[in-house]
Amino acid sequence: MKWATITIDKQIRHEADYLFMMDIDSVFHGRFGAESLSQLSAVLHRGYYKTTREKFPYERRAKSRAYIPLDEGDYYYTAAVWGGYLEDMYKLVRYCYEESEVDAKNGIEAAWQEESHLN
Repeated sequence: MKWATITIDKQIRHEADYLFMMDIDSVFHGRFGAESLSQLSAVLHRGYYKTTREKFPYERRAKSRAYIPLDEGDYYYTAAVWGGYLEDMYKLVRYCYEESEVDAKNGIEAAWQEESHLN
């Protein structure tokens, strides 16, 4: 998230209105269209699409800033595809980065790093 925060702030802030983050090895098997263009959008993780919240791989250690209690959370999102309006994405990646930095200072890393903070 650090590089995304810096890149948005220093390079593309005045060059784009919208930003999508995608894993470099993403393969799309269908249409990915304008319906994805909202303030913020994310893709449900394919491994947990039909799973109950108790089985989601949320960060369950209360010491982490990414902590989600067992009785909370309705969906589990992948960090492989997500996007939104540039300013909203900037706020989100900055928040996730700052929270992961707090974790690092406290000697903890969230179970699924950035994805845990995104969720």
